[in-house]
Amino acid sequence: MSSSLNFDSQCTSLEAIKKAAYVFSDRCALDISENESSYICKIIPKKDSTIDNYEDFEIEFRNEVLDQELRIEIANKTDGVKNLILAFAFSKSGLSDNG
Repeated sequence: MSSSLNFDSQCTSLEAIKKAAYVFSDRCALDISENESSYICKIIPKKDSTIDNYEDFEIEFRNEVLDQELRIEIANKTDGVKNLILAFAFSKSGLSDNG
């Protein structure tokens, strides 16, 4: 038995869906397709899967997609600061490109 979830492609990134799918890869596989406005995710449980209730699993999966979406957004917003900190740390390390 399988189930499908739809995500609006204007609100949810494919990257977040893939990251969420990876989190649940011990329980299922995900077949992702796309139409004009959404991603369609077919959930294919493994034979020994612990997915007993699809409604609960879908809620869990949607929450994980949201979590991944927020992680991506935060990473994008803080990338410049992270790079500045790393550049400063390496500039004080004594390592040099001059060999």
